[in-house]
Amino acid sequence: MHQYYGDTNGGVSGSPVDRHGHTYFIFNYHQFGFAFELNAFVGKRKLRMIASAGLVANFLADESTTIKLSYDESEEVVYSSQLEEAESFNLSALISLGADYALSQRVSFRAEPSFRYGLEKMCIGTPITAYLWNAGINLGCYFRL
Repeated sequence: MHQYYGDTNGGVSGSPVDRHGHTYFIFNYHQFGFAFELNAFVGKRKLRMIASAGLVANFLADESTTIKLSYDESEEVVYSSQLEEAESFNLSALISLGADYALSQRVSFRAEPSFRYGLEKMCIGTPITAYLWNAGINLGCYFRL
């Protein structure tokens, strides 16, 4: 999931002059992806370092936008809907660096902090465009055949 917040400071449109607040634009993207990556291992013992780089094909599953007004210690949602104009496919570059621990010759556990960055602009149905990015950790158990 990718979530972006846009914030405009100042008086809220249509409110009395003494009311100041913020307007938040929240764009949510739920995607699933298929990673194609190359792995490099360093070390010959049970614990090895792993570095990965590759591409991820991202497919959009769901998207939405919400506009919130926040003023005088209260908050009001003024608009919420599903977007329909965003791109449904995007490519991302992927890099990660982590550790691989061999439980046996055929089974290993891996932990890799990773970073993905969209290679194409995402058009969200407004004059705003964005490059989607994601940071996280991949945890997995691998079985060798």
